Amino acid sequence: MQIFIKETNNQNKWFLIELQGKLEQLNPNISFKNEPLGILTKKASGKDDYQFIMGNTQLEGKEQPLKKPLLVIKKIKSDDNSNNVNIIDQMDIDKVDTKEQVNTEYIIEGVCTSKISFTTRPTIIIPQSSVQYGSPQHKSPKSSPSSSPSSSPISKPIFNSSSPQQPQSK
Repeated sequence: MQIFIKETNNQNKWFLIELQGKLEQLNPNISFKNEPLGILTKKASGKDDYQFIMGNTQLEGKEQPLKKPLLVIKKIKSDDNSNNVNIIDQMDIDKVDTKEQVNTEYIIEGVCTSKISFTTRPTIIIPQSSVQYGSPQHKSPKSSPSSSPSSSPISKPIFNSSSPQQPQSK
């Protein structure tokens, strides 16, 4: 059997993306076909460092070479009779099988020579507008007041001389 392979002139670099864990679709009724999964960018700080942002999640990864290159191919089936329009006589019709002849072609879309491996836990991206300052989890920015009247501690408590354990009442 012969396999015909056509090569496209696609100059884009292909990567294999390796993630830890699994990706789950929350709503099975929504189709994500032909939708981007996220944004992959190469960091300016490092040679092989990449950043992948998917929704509100940020991943940091490194590029690693593959031991063997991986071909990205596309399978195309075509009818053999679709390109040939000929006038044939009755004798030729009797010789033709009822099965249609189908040719299969494989087109090379790209060659993957390296992978980007994301091995650390993802970082959650929280927009600055959704952060409420003053909560115990968040520190306030430098422009906000350092203390409020309700949170100021008593510097020197005053005790009654007769009973040093109880505070003085007014």
